[in-house]
Amino acid sequence: MKKKVLALCMICLFGFGCAATSTTGGVSVYRETDKFTGETTIYSTENRIGLLRAKCLYFSYSWKASEVKTLPPPFMMGAFQQWGHRSWKYLENHDLTFLADGISIPIPKTSHNGVVDAFGNNKLAEYVYFTINWPDFLKLCDATKVEYKLGAYEHKIKSKTQTEMRALRDELFR
Repeated sequence: MKKKVLALCMICLFGFGCAATSTTGGVSVYRETDKFTGETTIYSTENRIGLLRAKCLYFSYSWKASEVKTLPPPFMMGAFQQWGHRSWKYLENHDLTFLADGISIPIPKTSHNGVVDAFGNNKLAEYVYFTINWPDFLKLCDATKVEYKLGAYEHKIKSKTQTEMRALRDELFR
């Protein structure tokens, strides 16, 4: 899974072959098929713009042409990235728990990847990857307020990110 998410990050960062398939609430959702592997991935604007920001949370879903696209999907891939700091924040503790309207949604397994001097400025880039099952992803989409704790740090999901999550949900059933 880590390789898939890393590849997705690189594809989104450079925008190769990306074409918006739908727009909802000012959010574009992209669908891209790799002509070599037949793998299709959907993701939102947040993936393209967010990679240029210091902190971002994003979701995506991929399936191969040889597989039947399972609806609802069994899970969504997610990643959190943060860069620009001088010390590791998530290296030793990258436990992740979401709160959807105050209801706890723990993520059982996460993985961490980091890069030193990622942008030639002696600062760090950290990435935490996870999967979230479909029912829990829907809880995040439908919640009025979503917060999450990654390691020792608490964050809030912005309304635009939640709009993008809802647009991804809707695109899957298009």
